[in-house]
Amino acid sequence: MNRIAYGCLLGLGGWLIAGVAIAFYLRRMGAAPDASFGAAVFLGLIFWAGVGLLYSALRGLREWWALRAALVGGEPVDGAGAVLVGTLQPRATCLQAPFDGEECVAYAYKVQLDSGSGRQRTITTCFEGVGLAPCTIATAVGYFRLLTVAELDPGTTSSTNLQRAQVERYVRVTTFQPRTQSASELLRRWDDADGNYRSDIAAVSPERVDWARCTFSQQVVRPDSPVCVIGYFSAAQRAFVVPPAWAAATRILGGRPDAVALAIAATARSRLLWGFVLIGVVLAAAWAIARNS
Repeated sequence: MNRIAYGCLLGLGGWLIAGVAIAFYLRRMGAAPDASFGAAVFLGLIFWAGVGLLYSALRGLREWWALRAALVGGEPVDGAGAVLVGTLQPRATCLQAPFDGEECVAYAYKVQLDSGSGRQRTITTCFEGVGLAPCTIATAVGYFRLLTVAELDPGTTSSTNLQRAQVERYVRVTTFQPRTQSASELLRRWDDADGNYRSDIAAVSPERVDWARCTFSQQVVRPDSPVCVIGYFSAAQRAFVVPPAWAAATRILGGRPDAVALAIAATARSRLLWGFVLIGVVLAAAWAIARNS
């Protein structure tokens, strides 16, 4: 709950501060109150989005730097943005991936229904779930634990060649929590601190699903597969732990570390560019409005 409150406060507070600053500038430059208020609300939102992109870009660059250090044998330090490069190894028995039954240490899945067409088209999530087995991150500098439920990167952990019959079979034999429990389930997942977790949430009854219009996805991390783990690290526990409200969730990215580093750097550069573009657009628009007042 603290994380949700912090996110809302940060988003609305930043937008409010940016809007007030722009409105004050426009009023000082002689803009009419009604014009300055409307412009400030719209431009403040764009400005804060640009700031968010810049922050995300700087966080990405910090993660890239930490990943480069991990590749040459550096140990992570306390706090956010720590990186470990290695393989995930189960401390007990492995899990079974929901849709293909193969062994894994972590998974996430989603089944969505595509209904309607045109403006009436809707995409509804019918079934979703996550699972994590107690596991250890084996690296060149030692073994570390994963004591928080990590997010799996869809671009590097997605399964391929899934069959609809496998998905239907899993849905039929699984006991799901109702959609009304999804908010409390999310809070439990964020607060889980032992690295052993599973949840299955359903929005509809399996018998009411039009499977011909469903799409499905599955992300998995296989035992001993190469990964980069990025998150909030505790040196005292030698583990990734539940992050505080202000820190990003722990993430698992699959694949070769050098390829992951290139992808993180490319994303950071793109966000940095677009952040400056949005802020530049806001400053130019505010200057134009003030000049024509």
